[in-house]
Amino acid sequence: MKFTLSILALLAIAFLVGCSAKDTRDNKLSNSEITKLGKKYGGVYVFNKKYYEEIQGRERERSELKDCYEKKLKSECEQVVKKQITTNGYFLNRVWNNNKDKFMKKYNSSDENIVLDRYISHIVNKKIYPIQTLSNGKKYYTTYIDYERASKKILPNISSFYEDKIKMITGEEAYKYASVLPLYLYIDDNDEPVYISMSVSYSYKTKKYGLFGDEGRGFALSRDEIRYTKGGNKFYIEDLEKQ
Repeated sequence: MKFTLSILALLAIAFLVGCSAKDTRDNKLSNSEITKLGKKYGGVYVFNKKYYEEIQGRERERSELKDCYEKKLKSECEQVVKKQITTNGYFLNRVWNNNKDKFMKKYNSSDENIVLDRYISHIVNKKIYPIQTLSNGKKYYTTYIDYERASKKILPNISSFYEDKIKMITGEEAYKYASVLPLYLYIDDNDEPVYISMSVSYSYKTKKYGLFGDEGRGFALSRDEIRYTKGGNKFYIEDLEKQ
């Protein structure tokens, strides 16, 4: 009996697959057309190149220290911290150069090498990270979830100001099928979000055929799945506006 049911299930699956070669979805775009849109327009949209690059650099520094604190010996971490302090361009280098006199008073020594060693040891012992602050003094967030978790507030819907900038690239029609999520952002003096970058992706629903479920939940011959096309592009809006 089980063998007969299995054969019938396979025949039913073959029939369903044959009948579903294309998903028209009431005159909407086909799955292959949405995939093409995703490859062409999916990716990261950057609204402020300066702040975007600041965050990219700062997060690389933080990631380097995080990897060190979690996986390496203290002596190895001290070398990583020393590199960041003594190499131009790093956040810790700016902190060191701008506060050297204060550190000498704090560690009660006029010997720069001794003070540097004590400062390095302090950073490693406390597992200190470069702060997530932009050159404008505003704290930045790398995802909207980080902001909402920290502030206990829900971000408002994306304004037409940003939508129109994305539509400069996608066009009105392709934008209708896009999924847009905030990435980097900060909050201005009016408590409004300023978006530095956003993610644009395209998705469609498809059916996967097979024998799913179990005796307790029951069996089904298909289930819905969401497929995403992210594209991997990067669009600098400021550069495009200057053209």
